Amino acid sequence: MSLEGLVGHPYADADITFFLEIQFSRIRRRYNLPPSWLPPDAIKTLVDRASGQFIYAATIIRFLEMGHREPPKALLEAILRMEATTSSNPLEQLDALYSHILNSSPDPPLSVRWIRSITMFNQLHRASGFVESLASNVNMLLQTDPESNEAEHLLGNLHSLIRIPPPNDQATTTYDFYHKSLLDFLEDPERCGTLHVQDREVIRIIWNRMNEACASKLVLDLVFLPSSQNNLTL
Repeated sequence: MSLEGLVGHPYADADITFFLEIQFSRIRRRYNLPPSWLPPDAIKTLVDRASGQFIYAATIIRFLEMGHREPPKALLEAILRMEATTSSNPLEQLDALYSHILNSSPDPPLSVRWIRSITMFNQLHRASGFVESLASNVNMLLQTDPESNEAEHLLGNLHSLIRIPPPNDQATTTYDFYHKSLLDFLEDPERCGTLHVQDREVIRIIWNRMNEACASKLVLDLVFLPSSQNNLTL
């Protein structure tokens, strides 16, 4: 059983507490932080907010360690300051966390458009019987400037949500998401609010970029053919 998918387990709170204690201890050693770096009651607060969902705790740990220039202490303090309106919705705190992380991107709306486009690309590829689109091919199609590093600029702070392959592996590896709940969150306007991008907008983005790619004579077979056929040239 995946820890991140564990919801409603009778011992979930105790397991999440144990998980956070171990991970925070490891982070303290890794960054040579003092024993007092963790605010009082921080673990209890996070366990209460998790509502039995390991994905909440796991995402926080990744957020503290991956893709940020800020130290873990400052990132954790920002998370603890987050407020969600009180309700009986067990996903509310997870939604607030996702919103906080996505808004750490230099351009949150455009980052969400990339995430939704990646998801749709992968769905189209699977429906066609092809492998999921490689990261380098996604970058080539979505970047407005082929010479830019737009992907890293937009997604660099989102490593806690997205498995982003290192540059040297992007020609052979796909983008992936740690948990489907992120995609569910982004597809529901009631949950993600101003970050929501409608399906027709995602389709419009893909269509426009395909037309631009054709006009600029990019090698579209890299995007639409399986990786074994990517050596074809136009």
